[in-house]
Amino acid sequence: MIFKSSNLAIIIPTSGSKSIYSTYRSILRQNNFPAQIIIVTNRKIKNKFNKKTKVVYSKIKNQVYQRTLALKYLNPNISLLLFLDDKVLLEKNCIKNLILKWNLVSSQTAGIGLSCINYKVPKSNFFHFITGTNSKNKGKVLKNGFVTGYGNLKKDLGVEWLNGGMTSWNLSKVKKSLLNRNFPKISWSVGEDLIFSYNISKKYNLIVSCKSKCKILNNKDSSNFFDSLKKGFLHAYIINSFVDQNPKTLSKLFFYYSILSSSMIGILYGIISFKKNTISKFTGRLLGSFFKFKKIS
Repeated sequence: MIFKSSNLAIIIPTSGSKSIYSTYRSILRQNNFPAQIIIVTNRKIKNKFNKKTKVVYSKIKNQVYQRTLALKYLNPNISLLLFLDDKVLLEKNCIKNLILKWNLVSSQTAGIGLSCINYKVPKSNFFHFITGTNSKNKGKVLKNGFVTGYGNLKKDLGVEWLNGGMTSWNLSKVKKSLLNRNFPKISWSVGEDLIFSYNISKKYNLIVSCKSKCKILNNKDSSNFFDSLKKGFLHAYIINSFVDQNPKTLSKLFFYYSILSSSMIGILYGIISFKKNTISKFTGRLLGSFFKFKKIS
């Protein structure tokens, strides 16, 4: 099949952030315009969008739930989906280059991610080495369920997972998986992209296109002590569930080693440096590691 921009739908979940308008404007500036834009919000927002844009209201604040809701409104001619977070800005010719890439890749390719030009991949350091929480190899899923990131690329990259807020999918290969997701309805859908894309990677190829570029708006972290505790808890909770679902490729022993060692070091560092949020984040991670969902996808 030859893909065209007329086969592309962009789905953007939002919680009402003003950055949604910046994301939208970056789409309007593209030379190739998608057939559909579907914005799913759990809060009322000002409708500053054109008539071709569908705004859907969701009762639940959850990216997975909101994206699944959007699938009900797809036109029959849609064969490609581009999921965007409401803080991602498309660079010039992003859609044009993305469509070109889709028409060049193997038919066994299910997902193509965008290259975020202002994301700096954390360099693997001694802390990461002794806790096993990072690697110099980009786009990998480690044995403990942690992942390595990818950022501004000079060439295309084959990966084992894709960032959910800046990734396109061949609908024919993922529609069933999208419609049958079993992800908890938590407000911060941490790790949902890892779980979904890793399952897809077992059957199909995943790549990041170096020429399909975007930027991410870096909002200031306004998290307080309890926000950090919750985020740490949910991260470990979800990763523990993910590892539990993949016993053949991932290691529960390695997961617990990495969680316990990184949490203890993180808490100690937070105490020494008087950083309350660091203490709460790693405390939450430690607590969350003892919980899991029975089934998650």
